[in-house]
Amino acid sequence: MNKKIPLVIIAGPTGIGKSYLGMEIAKKLSIPIISADSRQIYKDFNIGTAKPSLEEQKEVKHYMIDICEPTRTYTVSEYATEAKNIIEKIYEDGFIPMIVGGTGLYIKTIIQAYSMAEIPPLPEFREKMKLEAETKGNLFLYEKAMEIDPIATEKIHYNDLFRVIRVLEVFESKGEKLSSLQKKSSSPVYDITYIGLNIERENLYKRISDRVEKMFEMGLLDEIKFIMDKYGKDLPLLKTINYSEPKEFLLGNCSLDDSKELMKKNTRNFAKRQLTWFRNDPFINWHEVEKIEDFLPIIEYVSSKF
Repeated sequence: MNKKIPLVIIAGPTGIGKSYLGMEIAKKLSIPIISADSRQIYKDFNIGTAKPSLEEQKEVKHYMIDICEPTRTYTVSEYATEAKNIIEKIYEDGFIPMIVGGTGLYIKTIIQAYSMAEIPPLPEFREKMKLEAETKGNLFLYEKAMEIDPIATEKIHYNDLFRVIRVLEVFESKGEKLSSLQKKSSSPVYDITYIGLNIERENLYKRISDRVEKMFEMGLLDEIKFIMDKYGKDLPLLKTINYSEPKEFLLGNCSLDDSKELMKKNTRNFAKRQLTWFRNDPFINWHEVEKIEDFLPIIEYVSSKF
């Protein structure tokens, strides 16, 4: 295909307003949204992932949501393959594809044809590594991964246990470095309009705090009870942000207030890591969104291009 497919991308840290902006642009242009969120792909994980409501999904068609059972791992490679197929289908149907989300690796994989090694997981090896992390600490595994593959590991936070273990797992499975199995193009494979949302840190933290309180008001605790009853309290996804903290309260290991404060703290740290990732992306055009009115010129700018 000689002509590049146009692709709108809305990215930024959690709680900044990506979904709101995406919805407004989608409604104005009458186009669907492709989610780039590594947990919204899983069924039953709704409130804690800030998944679009059923009403929003009726108003605007959403892809890459509720496509996987929480009991299995959905790989980056699977996401990239499916999302690329969806992008082509949307364009062939006469619409502009748009990606909205905060999982930077998903977006990078798509726009730079970043090929991730399709290597099946090793469940027993993963459990062994998790046990090592529990007994010796996350930093121990991180340093082990750094010795094996510093190029891949230096891009990972040492507390991002899943990705650290993946580096070790690929080497265990293939005897090769993950970084040597990854290939990417030097420039975007799509004609991208890449919007990055930024905000003063204090304002972002205020939005995060309000969002956490709203999640509890919406029934986050009931959602987690349901998930534990359906899949068991040891489900790996329950160890992720916005689920692990309330779960500890439900198990009687902390107070509700302590659970909320830890959730806010972990979300703030997550947002900082997201911003670090996106700021290293040379293709992003940054926009400040301190107040609701700041979204209007972005909506007009994107709309005027199509």
